[in-house]
Order: sequence, then structure tokens, then C-alpha cells
Amino acid sequence: MSHPLDLPAPRLAAAIRDGKASAEAVVAESLRRARAIQGRLNPFVLLRDEQALAAARAIDRNRDGRRPLLGVPFAAKDLTPTKGDLTTLGSWTEGDHIASETALCIRRLEEAGAILIGKTTTPEFAFSSFTRSPRWGVTRNPWNPERTSGGRRADRASPWRPAWFPSPKAPTWAARSAFPPPAAAWSD
Repeated sequence: MSHPLDLPAPRLAAAIRDGKASAEAVVAESLRRARAIQGRLNPFVLLRDEQALAAARAIDRNRDGRRPLLGVPFAAKDLTPTKGDLTTLGSWTEGDHIASETALCIRRLEEAGAILIGKTTTPEFAFSSFTRSPRWGVTRNPWNPERTSGGRRADRASPWRPAWFPSPKAPTWAARSAFPPPAAAWSD
């Protein structure tokens, strides 16, 4: 039998809500998997073990059925400020900047019950179509570690991107597939 973390986000949230899965166990496994690939692929700038596990334990104590992403782990790019965490934009020019506030997009995901487990690498100032920064190095492609992980191209073509995650170029995954933008909008 597969781990609950292997379920699609809506089914994982339902399993946690119904008590069939523990948010703490799901987050712990997510952090374990992140650490297991870090040395080979370099996807993370930081992992938020204490904060993520504390949020998961709080969810296990109070399984609020109104929160659609209850206990679902996620990661944010190093471009997105998260209060108390390093936010470098993939550059040395930002120094060791610690964000004083959390971005609205992260707050909304957390309000929906999702749990931020860490921050992922980004090209310097997100100014590239592949993930290589002077600060964090190269992030490798999980299907072929000899290649880099693509930026925008990987985002729109990724088979693992969860359906609930908003598209950067359309309001929702469904909207993107139902109303594709002109081809020029997708060019890099």
C-alpha cells in the first residue's frame, strides 16, 4: 500500500480530515523525502521542520472540515517571503534577508489548511528559464539529473504538479485547460 502522501491533494486532505491519516506523519514523510533528494537534486533552500510539524500536530488535534487543503504539505519558491525565513531571491545581493511578513498567497494556502514545509531554489531574481543561481547552485531534473530543472517550461509541463495548485498564467488549472491563452502567452 502506498503512503497517504502519494494521494492527490484533495484525497489526502480528506484522509486527514476523516482521521485515516495523520497530518504529522504526512509532513514528517514529506520532510524525509525532501532531505533524501536534496543532495542529488538540490531543490530546497531551507526546510521548516519545527514549524511544519507544529502546524501538523495542531491539525491532528482539530480536524477542521471546512479547510479544503487540510494537512497537505507544500513548498514555496525562495522568491516568496515567509515570515521569519530566509528570502534571498536566489541572489547574494539580498544577503541573509529574513522576511518580516508572509506573502498573501502563502497565508491563503495556510488558511486553507496547507502546511509549508520549505522553500525551493530559484534562478537569481527568477530571471531565467532554468533553475541555476549564484547563491544556491543548480537544481537538477528529477527524471534526468544530468539536466537542470526548467523554470517556466517545467512549471506548465510538469506531470507532478497538483491540480489544486494555481497556474502562474491562469486563475486555476481548470481555467487554463478550458480556456487556453494564445500561444504567444506561453512563449519564453
